[in-house]
Amino acid sequence: MRIIRSGKESLQCQIFVCALWAIWTERNKWIPERQRKTGLKVADFVRNYICELDGLRNVLLAKMMERERWKPPENPFVKINFDSAYKKDENRSCSGIVIKDSDGRVLGSRIVLNKNVLLVFEVDALVCVKGFQLGLDSRVMAVEV
Repeated sequence: MRIIRSGKESLQCQIFVCALWAIWTERNKWIPERQRKTGLKVADFVRNYICELDGLRNVLLAKMMERERWKPPENPFVKINFDSAYKKDENRSCSGIVIKDSDGRVLGSRIVLNKNVLLVFEVDALVCVKGFQLGLDSRVMAVEV
């Protein structure tokens, strides 16, 4: 199995797979309907389809890059936010936890390093538990996560 690394090879693979799919679809239409498209029309379809996919990818990337601003909780609630990074090849993770009140003041924070973590799900579960533990340690009574 070959791993595709460069952008050029990735595009070639997309074109190849899309072309196979288009040819197969046209073959399946030809058998019952006796309709044939020229090779030029199939090539145009492939080019347009890949351009459409690239356009969607760019829109999705732009939306992912839009940052959602932190919104404070309503008083008397506090908000516990956490995020994690996972290094699969070393089975390690690092998580950050922050507790803020309705004025945006930091009431508590913690960095958690975990070793021997085998699954991403474990990372999420661990940081969630640690976040609630930090809330309990900080004597938080009303929480928005």
